[in-house]
Amino acid sequence: MEIRDLGSALTDEHGGLEILSDSDLDTGVNTAVPEAVITWGETLQENTSSILYIASKEGQFGVLAVNEYDGVTRDNLFSGDASAMRAGMRETAEALAGMDAVKGLQIYTGAGTGFADCDEIAVFIPADISPGEAQSVLAEIDANVYPQQALEMEHGQEQNIGMNMELS
Repeated sequence: MEIRDLGSALTDEHGGLEILSDSDLDTGVNTAVPEAVITWGETLQENTSSILYIASKEGQFGVLAVNEYDGVTRDNLFSGDASAMRAGMRETAEALAGMDAVKGLQIYTGAGTGFADCDEIAVFIPADISPGEAQSVLAEIDANVYPQQALEMEHGQEQNIGMNMELS
């Protein structure tokens, strides 16, 4: 499946992607979202470093798993080079698209689409796949979305680079 532009998918009336919650999966007054989808999303959210949103893609409910690439990411993983960061995001998105667990799912990249104009990689996970399959997708995303970070951590050079990590 082709990698699509997140900004266009969210703003173009034919883009087919709509975010229906905040990052806490609170849908507010949007009662069109089935409770089972919200519960499913909350269960998935417990085991991922991705930011999850309840979303609808072409009328199908699911979650949008988002990972942000911000200035700290750019500075720490890409030596401050925004072009290199965007190229790295694209390479990561293409690698994700080829992984068995993620194959066939819609992947998006967005320049300036996130909070405080962060760039993003996002994957739409439809609610009609099994919880185990959804967990496998999220595990692949989590393991691969910041490959350089994972390599540094594996070699004991862990540093706080400010990406979707919660401090305990």
